[in-house]
Amino acid sequence: MDFPPVYICTLNWNQFEHTSECLDSLMCIDYPNYRVIVVDNGSSDGSAAELKRKYPHVDFIENGENLGFAAGNNVGIRYALKRGADYVFLINNDAVVDPLVLERLVTVAKSDKRTGIVGPAIYCYPESRVFWAAGMEKIVPKGKIFPHYVMRGKGEVDTGQYRQNEDVDMINACALMIKREVVEKIGLLDEKFFAYNEDSDWNERAGAAGYRIVYVPGAMVWHKGSVSLGGEGSPSSWFYTVRNELFFLKKRIKRAELPGIYIDYLRENFWFWKGFKHKGDNKSAKAVLDGVWSALIDKGGEYSRSAPRWFEKLFQWKMYMDKRRTRPIAQT
Repeated sequence: MDFPPVYICTLNWNQFEHTSECLDSLMCIDYPNYRVIVVDNGSSDGSAAELKRKYPHVDFIENGENLGFAAGNNVGIRYALKRGADYVFLINNDAVVDPLVLERLVTVAKSDKRTGIVGPAIYCYPESRVFWAAGMEKIVPKGKIFPHYVMRGKGEVDTGQYRQNEDVDMINACALMIKREVVEKIGLLDEKFFAYNEDSDWNERAGAAGYRIVYVPGAMVWHKGSVSLGGEGSPSSWFYTVRNELFFLKKRIKRAELPGIYIDYLRENFWFWKGFKHKGDNKSAKAVLDGVWSALIDKGGEYSRSAPRWFEKLFQWKMYMDKRRTRPIAQT
């Protein structure tokens, strides 16, 4: 078997233990031609220096500041391509891999010139057979207006239902391998997203360029889940999810469609905000509000609490009017 060079890129941001466990698994990969890059996104806890001491054979790049998932990985991708990588494998630092992950992914990627992105079966950490994602599909979820990518099989026990290599709509950048030629053709991750949806955008660009996106169940990864943003469902994750959905849509619609999209976008996210308010979760409600505002003013980058007070008042007025419309008519 031919073993083309693969560079593995993972980000660290103040998470020595997670990154160390990830690197320990990467050191055990059974593939003769790979290198590991750790891109440190401005850690302030000493983890970068500690990781460099523990893993002297790993390539370290220190950004000096938190550039986010997209820009941070782009630093590693540029580094890999400059050094001759045929494939770049992005892996979250809160994941561990099976030793055969590269061999299985590369075998499928090489089998068809049209295959541009491949991804493994991702299970819930620790080593379980419960799926975190078996590739992703694009749907319009019940009660929502816009299309979303959802993780196939999330929470399901693996009983062989996703056993075949197959084309999917998207591979999550938690664990994603991309060919060199694809990056050269479609470009790097869009840094405006900072975190979340940059991989959706990347997959769509690859698909639009004619490349297949393939799920490879023989390759396996175990993932803890969004630890850098406080876990799935944290206020930060809500901010990026809400804001970046509109960024993603705006790249794919005509200017004449924008007014209608904005109205639908405000309506959909009002219900998220209202739900958090009713549950007393003010932090998540504020994160949704800030995400909506940042999207409307086209502000990318890191999470900022930027929504003005009048904008929140507008949402409160909408909730008040909804209550008035649903108030029972007094009996006379």
